[in-house]
Amino acid sequence: MSDMDLRQQLRYRTLAAFRLTVETRSATRAAEVLGITQPAVSQLLAGLERAVGFQLFSRGAGRRLEPTGEARLLLEHVSRVLDAMGGLERLAKSLAGAEGRLEDRPIGTPRAWHQQPAE
Repeated sequence: MSDMDLRQQLRYRTLAAFRLTVETRSATRAAEVLGITQPAVSQLLAGLERAVGFQLFSRGAGRRLEPTGEARLLLEHVSRVLDAMGGLERLAKSLAGAEGRLEDRPIGTPRAWHQQPAE
């Protein structure tokens, strides 16, 4: 698998589907949370498996999906990425809702950004 193939699979929805499937042990439940179909989640997970080159889940008791050891290690990093993306989204929404506009200042000033009154 090439680096480009891996990057294409590392999209927010794919990573979210992976984390939700690990948390719920069910592609169906993950699909419900994401608002997509179970086959769509299965396709996302299959693409991620191809990209990383290892199996993510095995079938447990009651058809529950059990993450492999590799998947549990991957989950640690995926969770950090998704949490960071959530923080970025919150920051962007906060900045978009701020009164005025943010203006870039030269490096070395007391604050890298300062707020200017709206024109």
